[in-house]
Amino acid sequence: MKHKAKEKKNHTWQVPDEVLPEETALYVPRKTSRNGAVVFNIAVFLVACMIVILGSYLLFGCVTSITLIIMLVVSAAAVNSFHIALAWERVVVLRLGKVNRIVGPGLYVTIPIIEHGTIRVDQRTIATPFYAEKTLTADLVPVTVDAVLFWMVWDAEKACIEVEDYYAAVSFLAQTAMREAVGRSTVAEVALRRDQLDQEIKEEVEREAAAWGIGVISVKVRDIVIPDDLQHVMSLEAQADREKNARMTVASAEADMADMLAEAASAYGDPSAALRLRTMLQQYEGVEGDSGHGAQRAFRQPGRCNRQRRAAMSETRANNPMAGFQVDHSSGLPVWIQVKNRIAYLIGAGKYLPGDKLPTVRALAVDLDSSYNTINRAYMDLEREGYISTRRGKGTFVLEQKEIGAARAYDTPVELLVDDMIRGCIEAGLTDEDIVALVDERLLRRRDGR
Repeated sequence: MKHKAKEKKNHTWQVPDEVLPEETALYVPRKTSRNGAVVFNIAVFLVACMIVILGSYLLFGCVTSITLIIMLVVSAAAVNSFHIALAWERVVVLRLGKVNRIVGPGLYVTIPIIEHGTIRVDQRTIATPFYAEKTLTADLVPVTVDAVLFWMVWDAEKACIEVEDYYAAVSFLAQTAMREAVGRSTVAEVALRRDQLDQEIKEEVEREAAAWGIGVISVKVRDIVIPDDLQHVMSLEAQADREKNARMTVASAEADMADMLAEAASAYGDPSAALRLRTMLQQYEGVEGDSGHGAQRAFRQPGRCNRQRRAAMSETRANNPMAGFQVDHSSGLPVWIQVKNRIAYLIGAGKYLPGDKLPTVRALAVDLDSSYNTINRAYMDLEREGYISTRRGKGTFVLEQKEIGAARAYDTPVELLVDDMIRGCIEAGLTDEDIVALVDERLLRRRDGR
């Protein structure tokens, strides 16, 4: 008994994988019923029979064999004349082999023998599952793609005349379009760009099916099966890319940190300060990541590095000619002009000698409590006028004052401001006479109060 039960179990019918995917095999469709239309046809048949029998009794007083024959003929004619099309149905009626009309929904009448409804077209949205098994991609990788096509018939006449079986035609067309779309893409594009694959299949099916009176609503790829060995390789590749990006991010952050430390070392006037600052930062990071009480106590103690840092800062301020300079925010003169005039004066007075390194823009902005852009504008204007020169990666240095218009040691800030005005007028295309005339005109207007 057990052997028979086991044998019976093994011979249970299953849908082959080559025919339908697993999800489709297990799917139980829930379709609308046509029972109402069938009942209507039965009712028409019975009514016709009753009318013939009643007429026979009224005329002959009995039911003969001829009456039965007439009853069958009349009932068949009645059933073939009166029909019902459901709300979503359209029926193509042929008369003597030619399309006569499209009827439905509701009751419609045809002429027996001469007319007949050739096909009932369902105009609801139809979902057709399809798939391509072991289709080669552009890089020769076999993949299995499972998808669903959503479509509908918008022209019942074309669906009846232009194609024999539009259900099967649409399914085959979708499957072919999928294989072509997969063959044009690599396995990575198929796996990562599902939306594009959906769009390509939809456009291909829609272009071909339009002649059949069929419109495509959408295509949705449900599953993409890639060989197991290739999945492992792709996983390793993705992991390697993530590690590469992480290392590049760390390297970029390290480079930015090195630039900032180099600027800080320049502000301290000690080239070796950058290495010490980096060591201090590493110690801080180590203390921050350690939750032990010993590390916390070590962090609270100043240490040798902090003392060296304070000593370097004091020495730098003592040797920096800009140390005693402060910006006058109450003055009407812009801050960047004040900084520019001060540096130009220090260069002209010999406080900064040719070849001396100036503080970095960032360091000077911190010392003067100004913005980076303000100090950078002053440096750019000094470089344009030939006072300083910036060397990438090394810093900003004082030049030999050989250019025309360089400041003298006894130039006042007002004189430097006039020099800037003259230089700006010359760059605007004015001659010396134009500048003098413009200044005279402005002074005259000022005296007249205009």
